[in-house]
Amino acid sequence: MAEISKKIDLIKGNLSYSELADRIYEKTGYKIHYTTLQKYATGKREPSKKVLKVLSAYAEKPLSWFLEDEEQEIPHDFLVNENQEISYEYQEIFKKAKDKKIPPSSLKLFIEAVEEARKEKT
Repeated sequence: MAEISKKIDLIKGNLSYSELADRIYEKTGYKIHYTTLQKYATGKREPSKKVLKVLSAYAEKPLSWFLEDEEQEIPHDFLVNENQEISYEYQEIFKKAKDKKIPPSSLKLFIEAVEEARKEKT
């Protein structure tokens, strides 16, 4: 757990936890609340495997990096690379939305509209 905390601190760099949470969401489409990130970094909470996968996709590091006992600086100007493999569900949808410059907020509205339409059918 201590290694995971150190790695989250490396990813965070000079960002606030709120800024880090925003960047993770922008890059991966996965929302992690900033207080939850802070709990991971302080060791008060342990991230799930899914969260570790999201963090590894964000940091562009293998999942094993979070468990290794080595400190390694990483750049803090993370950008999504073209054709980057992101190991979580619906990766192709997120890539298409990003390519078409569709913000996550629009995807959320679409999902809500689909849910509402389903309710109306029943």
